[in-house]
Amino acid sequence: MNCEVRGIIRSLITDLASTEARGYPEIRRALLLAEHQLADQAQAGPLISHLANYITYTVFSNRLHLTATQNLLVGQLLALGRRSAGAETVTDPSDFR
Repeated sequence: MNCEVRGIIRSLITDLASTEARGYPEIRRALLLAEHQLADQAQAGPLISHLANYITYTVFSNRLHLTATQNLLVGQLLALGRRSAGAETVTDPSDFR
């Protein structure tokens, strides 16, 4: 699962690289921090859930419009997050430090 999540995160980072609208830089920063933390963790379940909830919160609170590809990638991350342990709402990107 760790490799799958890292691939999804890398794809989202790449896909969001050219978007500078409000909310997107915060999502990219959280993705980069999560990617770094995944390299150091054997069990990534809580981190995936945490990241998926943060992205969902940021998308809805900033009324962001994702492309079809971005929606698909976020949906995959959400599905993996739901299967992993611990579901809580995350609204602060500093939680990924």
